[in-house]
Amino acid sequence: MKFGLIFLIGLWCLSFAAFGELSVSDKDSEARLRAENAAAETRASTQLDRNFTLLLVALFGFAAVVTCIPLTLLALQLRRNACDRDAQLNAQQQQIDAQRQLIEALQQQIEEMSQELATLKEQSIIR
Repeated sequence: MKFGLIFLIGLWCLSFAAFGELSVSDKDSEARLRAENAAAETRASTQLDRNFTLLLVALFGFAAVVTCIPLTLLALQLRRNACDRDAQLNAQQQQIDAQRQLIEALQQQIEEMSQELATLKEQSIIR
């Protein structure tokens, strides 16, 4: 019972501190703490903004790398294929030109032979 009474008196004494007022130095320290907390929050916010900006730049960079490398490889492959096709077309054009010249030469020979044949027919008829 004595212990319970002493315990209650102790709690009652502690509760007086809860009703106490802050002194001027306590109010100054509280104001200082609030100012420090505000500054710390500002620094943290600035750091978070900086980190967010860096993350966005990294994300855009990653997206650019992931899309640009395959597109660049595809463009190089298409250019290489176009060059190969151009080379094939040039080779085919040269073959066509050579065959056209051969056809013209053969046509001239045919015309000459036709003229000779006509000449021979005329000579056979006249004689």
